[in-house]
Amino acid sequence: MRRVWIILSLLAWVTLGAVTGWAEVYPMADGTRMEGSPVSANERGIVLRLPDGTFSDRIPWERFSQEALREFAKNPKFRRFAEVYVFEEEQATRAARPAVPKPQPVEGKLSRPEQPAIWAGLLGSPVGWLILLALYAANLYAAYEIAIYRARPVALVCGLAAVIPVIPQAVFLALPTQIPREEEGVATEAAAAGGAAGAAPAIGAGLHLARDTEGPATAKPVEPTVFKRGEYAFNRRFFETKFSGFFGMVRRDKSSVLIIKTGRHQYVVNRITRITTNDMHVEVQRGAAVEEIPLSFSDIQEVELRPAGGH
Repeated sequence: MRRVWIILSLLAWVTLGAVTGWAEVYPMADGTRMEGSPVSANERGIVLRLPDGTFSDRIPWERFSQEALREFAKNPKFRRFAEVYVFEEEQATRAARPAVPKPQPVEGKLSRPEQPAIWAGLLGSPVGWLILLALYAANLYAAYEIAIYRARPVALVCGLAAVIPVIPQAVFLALPTQIPREEEGVATEAAAAGGAAGAAPAIGAGLHLARDTEGPATAKPVEPTVFKRGEYAFNRRFFETKFSGFFGMVRRDKSSVLIIKTGRHQYVVNRITRITTNDMHVEVQRGAAVEEIPLSFSDIQEVELRPAGGH
């Protein structure tokens, strides 16, 4: 009877284990333990069969400890869900790797220079010297152009600009254009001679008068007055000052002829019709017709004033 009882007990125990699924105990992350047999699992968690034969709710994987997750990972059915949350072995592998040595400071490393002043930075490099030389050359060239434009001595203006940049250019540019004294005297003498006698023809500004007026035998021919680029600045003030008789709708004084020479042509001007800051329009004779053409001040190379009949 004792042997029969032992055999029956073993059969009952095997039958109960098959029914309950051989319940196991799984440690949880919060320190508690849960007993049961895994039934089904997905990526959200696992369902256990409890010892009393009931089923638990789906338990998230995060609630299990790493030990329990490794046990679940041994089961081929649950491995792909549980092994995602097993990380202790990976961390242990990372910890076993040798640490990356910190970089050692390099001896003799160049230190960053301090922020210098702008002039110190320019003088401390070849590029800076090149920039300064270019600015200095531009300063002298500006002084040269202003000296020509205002009819001032080139050596004086450029010399001052070489010592004190910028300021002399501004001063001479603000001054009026200088007219030579001998030309002013000739213009005054011509005006006085024209107003002294009504029969004497008026002579335009810039013409040299014959000082000996005793008679036709001793009279000297009046030489033409020539104005060349470089000696005079051809601009609006120049033409308005020296050739005021050529302005107006009707030119009454025709005792002189104005000839303007450019790089390609020579024009005999009847009168100046319009004038602006950069150019002027003149009336020239083309055969029997009269034509108005524009002339830029930069194209004019020479201006000549001749007495009528001398061209």
